[in-house]
Amino acid sequence: MYAKEIPSDEDEVSENHNAMRQQSSMPTGQGGEDDEDYWDDDGFEGTPLEEYSTPLNYDNGEDEYQFFTSALLRVQNTDAAWYQCLTASLGDDQKKQLQEIYSISQQRRSTTAKGQW
Repeated sequence: MYAKEIPSDEDEVSENHNAMRQQSSMPTGQGGEDDEDYWDDDGFEGTPLEEYSTPLNYDNGEDEYQFFTSALLRVQNTDAAWYQCLTASLGDDQKKQLQEIYSISQQRRSTTAKGQW
């Protein structure tokens, strides 16, 4: 009785590697595939979550920095304990990022106010 050899993934990897080496040694324009064949346009479609729209996605003048800052300040003013829980575990870099978001919000608010005069 002969033992049947079990195919291994190493054989496939070796074959794929050899095929890739042959294609890369061919001059451009010769070979099995063009770049256009390689890319599938369907791969660029977003997932349902990425395609989900919120009021912030619409171009209705709602600024995400101002929205976030307003919400965070509202929590700070109405429920200090919850605000403390939210911000207590933030590291120095994260606290700095929050301050930058607040600064950007203030800059945008002042720019918007100047544009309305």
